[in-house]
Amino acid sequence: MEKLKQAFPHCFDKNGEFEFAKFKAELDSSGITIAKEGYSLFWLGKSYARVLASDDTNTLLKEDEVHNAKPENANSQNLLIKGDNLEVLMHLSIACCEMVKMIYLRLIILSVL
Repeated sequence: MEKLKQAFPHCFDKNGEFEFAKFKAELDSSGITIAKEGYSLFWLGKSYARVLASDDTNTLLKEDEVHNAKPENANSQNLLIKGDNLEVLMHLSIACCEMVKMIYLRLIILSVL
């Protein structure tokens, strides 16, 4: 608050209370927008992917039994699932809602010459 008082003293009332409306007006007059900032991903087909994500899944999900049965994975609480990212995520959102701690996605790009 001290930094704000130094930089924007006119955004505080006579009692020293911060007036957010005045601060927002100051930012708006400077061309700074705080509501629309954030991270985003853009790719070709993003709109179509959103349509697909809202559809019901029509595939079966099967774990990688060979990997999961290895001795080093015997006491693991992890599960390796191979498949299309969107399909797997749709299955996980239904079957494992609020049970998943982390999802690691690995992208493999194959090109045919």
